[in-house]
Amino acid sequence: MKEIFSYMSDSSIKKSFINSILVLFASVGALCISLFLYIYWFISVKQGLIGLAEKFNLKNEYILGPETWSVILILSILVVLIIFGLSIIYLYFQKMFMLYRLQRNFFRGFTHELKTPVTSISLYIDTFVKHQLDRKSQLKYLEYMQKDVKRLHSQIQRILNLARLESKTDRLGFEKVNLIQFIKDVYSSYPNIKNNLELNVEDKDIFLKIDKGLFEMLLSNIFINAIKYNNKKPFLKITFKIKRKKIFVFFADNGIGLKRREQKKIFRQFYQVNDNEKNEGTGLGLYLSQMIAKRHKGFLSAKSEGTNKGTVIILEIKPGNIK
Repeated sequence: MKEIFSYMSDSSIKKSFINSILVLFASVGALCISLFLYIYWFISVKQGLIGLAEKFNLKNEYILGPETWSVILILSILVVLIIFGLSIIYLYFQKMFMLYRLQRNFFRGFTHELKTPVTSISLYIDTFVKHQLDRKSQLKYLEYMQKDVKRLHSQIQRILNLARLESKTDRLGFEKVNLIQFIKDVYSSYPNIKNNLELNVEDKDIFLKIDKGLFEMLLSNIFINAIKYNNKKPFLKITFKIKRKKIFVFFADNGIGLKRREQKKIFRQFYQVNDNEKNEGTGLGLYLSQMIAKRHKGFLSAKSEGTNKGTVIILEIKPGNIK
């Protein structure tokens, strides 16, 4: 899939971006200079016309009528509109450039997530074909292959769920659950999460109507991020607050934290924190989680005190979903 964008290198994109900025500033500069020269010319002509009127004892309003000022006003408005239009075009180009970068990161991450387990499975199969293995070794390799298959299934299912949520054609199967118990059950059902993340959940009785499958995906994404973006022993504390018939769920981790400008961006499609070549993943986890929250009449937000100070993901459920 990387070949899809192979014709557009990073250097060519940057060059195009810089050229567009130069064209924008050149255009705005030319318009401003034109307006200035026009006004300068008019003032020079005006002085000559006033001198001519005084010489022949003519009234100034006959020479410099309101029509002249109307033309100047209209021209000025047109120049302002042109500058405004160029600015809008520039902003749209910026958004297009950002979307390209995000999509490029998605394809890079997604192909990595698919290629790695496929390559691994292929190597294990070659090992089975070329070598006589004892039962213990067979089981060990089969276990590795099973993990890779689960990883592939998880990524494919994520894409399918994205299409499902964006289409909004499916009907959710809402069930009333004890939210605290449901969180604990999801945590326990993922060995990789349970073994790598310490969880502390506030003891409260809170009941909600949720789609279990989608809500499990939301929780697992938050759990995985608490592990992935962490340089310490991952820890996640979950607390609750009910205010004005709204329930707030706070997922506070001890990870790498977020810069202020990233606190809203992390819920964008394809966006990844610390964007670089080594990043794994597709940048869809929290975007999917936000969509799931909205389908439950809720909303996700993030807060952080800064780098290496942890992140708090806040889930707000609106009154219509509280039962």
